[in-house]
Amino acid sequence: MTRNVHHTRAADLLAAGKLPTLATLLDNFRDDESVTYPAAGSFCGFVIATCGLEAFRRVYVAPDP
Repeated sequence: MTRNVHHTRAADLLAAGKLPTLATLLDNFRDDESVTYPAAGSFCGFVIATCGLEAFRRVYVAPDP
């Protein structure tokens, strides 16, 4: 299985101590998009891979995920 770029970038951010928390992604997504976009992409990919696309769709539109 090929590792996706967003997971690799998120792992790099984690190793550097710069991976934003989920609260930061939900509350301050636009603060530093060079950090938040790969973190969000990795998180979304994880949810889809582990819980399925339908579960992701339900959470994505929820007012308070």
